[in-house]
Amino acid sequence: MSLALELTIFNKLFAAVAEEMGIVLRKSAFSPNIKERRDYSCAVCTAGGELLAQAAHIPVHLGAVPRTMGRILPDFPLAAGDVLILNNPYWGGTHLPDLTLIAPVYIDDRLAFFLLNRAHHADVGGRTPGSMPLASDLREEGVIISPTYLYRGGQLDEAVLKELLGRMRVPAERRGDLAAQLAALHRGQERLPILASRYGLEKLLSMSQALLEYSRRAMEDLVGAIPDGVYNFVDYLDDDGYGHEDLAIALTLTILGQRAVLDFRQTCDQVTGGVNRRDIRCSGSVRSDAWSTGGPGPARRPWPGSPAIHSGDPGLYPSMYARTFPNRMGAYPPTLRVGKVGGCRRGPQGGILRS
Repeated sequence: MSLALELTIFNKLFAAVAEEMGIVLRKSAFSPNIKERRDYSCAVCTAGGELLAQAAHIPVHLGAVPRTMGRILPDFPLAAGDVLILNNPYWGGTHLPDLTLIAPVYIDDRLAFFLLNRAHHADVGGRTPGSMPLASDLREEGVIISPTYLYRGGQLDEAVLKELLGRMRVPAERRGDLAAQLAALHRGQERLPILASRYGLEKLLSMSQALLEYSRRAMEDLVGAIPDGVYNFVDYLDDDGYGHEDLAIALTLTILGQRAVLDFRQTCDQVTGGVNRRDIRCSGSVRSDAWSTGGPGPARRPWPGSPAIHSGDPGLYPSMYARTFPNRMGAYPPTLRVGKVGGCRRGPQGGILRS
């Protein structure tokens, strides 16, 4: 069998696991936010935390996954039966209503993969009912959950769950949606060992790395096809809910061979309302929008290397991300077709993404 055919087959196999996880999550959820509005995402990661496959859910959720995994794995090792929960933007979360669950997959007593899902809960205990209150402080958005073991060795920590639910409205619905997220993880933990028994664990792992490498080369080729140069574009948010001033989202895109530098330092300063964006979330936007360019990277790893955003610390300013991004393609040559890169809110030192 040719490598090209194998890449296609295993890409579909891994993606099917994430898709089935999403089906379980949607059909098991209690709230309309997840069941009807479908604001959730599921992914399969390598044992090193690299995003391997995702379903066609919310790409920007998943674009942030590599940074999330890189942030938490050194400090929170996951043994068989463990599940982590988090939403803290400073620990790799997105905004507080998006509760993230992470679980390992051990096959033959060997850590082989990680599974992750994110779901937007209808209420997480913010200052007003609902998941996105008008807020000028992160703590007004709801419960801030730093990485916490919800399960250890397959045993639920009832005290942790009770504490979280006690600080949220409609706790029965929150419990139901968390149970749906756990069911989705369980389905992924069932399916990946089945693939290992069919094809062999070593084959699965080797094809995982082959998919990542193919994706890296594909994105390098896509970037390399763009003429070297500097491209600029600015778009605006209407306001942050606390004033009436247009808020600039400015991008300077520099193409250097097969490398791209995305510089957001001319974006407006941090604001009072909930449209500020952490570096992990900005990285997720860039990754997901680069993926949407139409490049063939099957493993959804759009930028070669390990992108990093250097930005000031926005403290406890609210984390809710902006809903409007530059989307007129004014910054990009026709060959790039990046539709919605942007939205990074700079802190005191500004922000720049380098790959």
